[in-house]
Amino acid sequence: SILSQTYDNIELIVIDDGSQDDSVKIIEELRLHNKFIFINRENKGLCETLNEGIELSKGKYIAICASDDIYLKEKIELQVDFLELNSNYALCYGKIISFDNNGNQKFINSKKYKSGKLFLDLIKTNFVPAVTQMYRKEIFDNIGYFDKNLWIEDWDMLLKISYSYEIGFLDEYLAMYRNHGENMSGGKNIKKMY
Repeated sequence: SILSQTYDNIELIVIDDGSQDDSVKIIEELRLHNKFIFINRENKGLCETLNEGIELSKGKYIAICASDDIYLKEKIELQVDFLELNSNYALCYGKIISFDNNGNQKFINSKKYKSGKLFLDLIKTNFVPAVTQMYRKEIFDNIGYFDKNLWIEDWDMLLKISYSYEIGFLDEYLAMYRNHGENMSGGKNIKKMY
């Protein structure tokens, strides 16, 4: 889905964090016809992987996509345009479509979605879908990177950002989030998350 974006000035960095399936083979095949950076290494954990990708990147904006999520075709273009027009926002996010392994879809349009100083709202609950977030890279230089000691790394990052900066909501469906039993917020992981 990233290779199919309408916005083409993308620096794509793919890090395989010690997968045990055919991911490396599939990525290597994709690399035959597409230009991107690929790092294949032993498992270091999610936060190490995210931080490594951010440190390697040379772009103005950072967007993160897990291997089981999907970007809608205009996600990057819409968000770059939004952030270019709204310099007061440290990051922006949008709406998601949730889907399961059977192809069932649910369009999520939360009443909690909004822009501005969101720290007090986010301290109660994380309503900002991770797969839709796009950060200004300079923010990481100002507040630090993802905390390697945490399980819920995106909520912690949102709290650090929203404490000092405004967050923008782009009222568009930007990505698809795959719901399955292995998600952190579902099934066997819910107790660990809390």
